[in-house]
Amino acid sequence: MDSPIIPSAISLLAVIVSLASVLISYRNQRRTLTTTRAVAWASKEADYRRSQIDSLREELSEFCLLVSDVQGRFAAAKLDKKFFPRNTDDQIIQHKAEYLYQKILMRLNPKYPLQANLLAKIKALRDDEEYRWIEYRDDIVSSARTLFEDLWNSIELEHENRE
Repeated sequence: MDSPIIPSAISLLAVIVSLASVLISYRNQRRTLTTTRAVAWASKEADYRRSQIDSLREELSEFCLLVSDVQGRFAAAKLDKKFFPRNTDDQIIQHKAEYLYQKILMRLNPKYPLQANLLAKIKALRDDEEYRWIEYRDDIVSSARTLFEDLWNSIELEHENRE
């Protein structure tokens, strides 16, 4: 006499084990997907910030170069009026320097001390009437390095926190 209860119990146990396996697999898949999304988002955000830092670095270097060029032309004009910038190339350089200045102002937030410090030094370079642009440029480079280091550290810290 075979009892039908034993095969039924074994079948029921197999169904329960299968359902538990499916639920555990689903839960693990959701965790993996959530982690993958978080890492992908952090990577995208880090890439975006890196590109912003790189473009700000380029704008700062070009701005410093143009301002020194403009100031050099006006210094020469003070010595001799015939050197006064009058042609379109001079005007283009002046406008480009002003454009970069405005662009940099829009990128930096004066609420943050490192960015406010850099903004102050950029304004000092732009408004320099004593022709100390090399000194101001060096101040900008130093402040920018500190700011960039802080921004890079914040990117790395956010990336570590998301992992």
